[in-house]
Amino acid sequence: MDWTEKANRIDAYAILGVSETAPLDEIKKCYRALALKFHPDKHEAESKEEKNRCEEKFKQIGEAWLILSDYVSRMDYDEARKNVQAGKISQDQNDQIAKEERKCREADLLWQAREKARVEAAAKQVRREAEAAENVRQEAVQASAERMAIAGRTYEILGILRGDEMETTGAEMLSRSKRLRADTGEDVGRLILRNQEYIPRYFQGNVVFVFPAWRNPDVEEDIACIYWDDQCWVQDWFWFDNPWHGYDRLLRRKN
Repeated sequence: MDWTEKANRIDAYAILGVSETAPLDEIKKCYRALALKFHPDKHEAESKEEKNRCEEKFKQIGEAWLILSDYVSRMDYDEARKNVQAGKISQDQNDQIAKEERKCREADLLWQAREKARVEAAAKQVRREAEAAENVRQEAVQASAERMAIAGRTYEILGILRGDEMETTGAEMLSRSKRLRADTGEDVGRLILRNQEYIPRYFQGNVVFVFPAWRNPDVEEDIACIYWDDQCWVQDWFWFDNPWHGYDRLLRRKN
């Protein structure tokens, strides 16, 4: 594209009424306002001369927007405009400068792509390590104790996930709790809280006990859970549709 010719023919900034340093958001706002103002459909009832004037203005607005809305085009246009105003650079020199600038931009984009790939690779490694640690912790939880005695009652501690799952849905959690006969309610939850000194210490910070049948009276979708809060076990509400993970546990009474 002959940017020198375009810079000689059109002043994109003046047409849109913005400064040379205007950000894209400001340029877009001015473009939309002017395009709406001079759109041919809004001047159907005007005289032929006025309609032609508005149509030409609308075309100029569109051309100015095409130049300034694209980062590369704007840079090329700005450079050509500066050279035209200064009157110091020939067409060949202008093309050479644009070529060199394009090379610099391409090098910068290549560096950004490589940096993005490096960051993504590092993030994947962190996720893999976290998943491996979580799997080890879950296995340790399951191996440490499958039962818990509270106030003369014995409860089995059951995981919610199956196989190599990382999480499951609220609907699936409820379905599994019913199939396992582990859809405990408020009575069991409050019993656990009253006798929490009998909960094995290993579970502190490692598991969250879920009580599918204990619901928030104000918000039906909230399910009661009991978790370790640094000093004691506390009850809180968890949104039903949130994902359920490997540390979430169901209780099933044995006697």
